[in-house]
Amino acid sequence: MSDDNTPHPNDHIPLDKLVRVFLAMRRKHEEKQRKDKIDAETRKGNMRKIENELLRRANEQGAEGFTTKYGTVYSDEDLHVSIADEKIFRKFLEDDEDPFGWYTKRVRLERVTEYMKDNEEFPPGLNVFREKRMKIRAKASTRGRKQAQQKGSNNAEDDSSDD
Repeated sequence: MSDDNTPHPNDHIPLDKLVRVFLAMRRKHEEKQRKDKIDAETRKGNMRKIENELLRRANEQGAEGFTTKYGTVYSDEDLHVSIADEKIFRKFLEDDEDPFGWYTKRVRLERVTEYMKDNEEFPPGLNVFREKRMKIRAKASTRGRKQAQQKGSNNAEDDSSDD
């Protein structure tokens, strides 16, 4: 019922049915995500093989790229960076007038929740958004069937997931 004592249009739907339908939809969604992930990985792998072949041919010809009737191929470089030795990198940053400029602006959720637990308030200077959600977990017998169906899959999943 709503605040004004009028029935909500969905009040007639039993809770058991809502949970059963939600779990079935989530299971179907997870199956599709697994299949889509495998398909995407296969496509990415095939595209990478073609890129490597195009790179091999460009290197063989001493070219930076080439044009075909379907499109232009050109050489480019991606740069991937990670910290190999944090101690050495911190020492390097000591002389930099903006050492935080070397980092992206992102706050670790674990630290925020830890701070909030210890201080019962948000850390200063942050925007914090909370969203109340309902999590749905299948009964143990249902989870057992689901795990048996997934046996052989490398992706064991937590039934308490909500996505």
